Amino acid sequence: TQRKQKERVTHATASEIPPPAQRKKLRRNPVRTQTEPPPQSTNDHGSQIHRERNLAKKGYGVLVSEQTGNIYMR
Repeated sequence: TQRKQKERVTHATASEIPPPAQRKKLRRNPVRTQTEPPPQSTNDHGSQIHRERNLAKKGYGVLVSEQTGNIYMR
């Protein structure tokens, strides 16, 4: 019976072999994270401008015009 248990342990290690496939996925993810941040920064600026334009439509044009003026100066 002890030998059978040892064999089962080897099967367990065989089931532990799949994780390397997960490691490959982890390798793919960092590449995506490296490509994602720059577009996010540009999208953030765009989202801010759109939000300011929406505020201008709501009647906050005076405050928004000042804020956008400062942003364009940057």
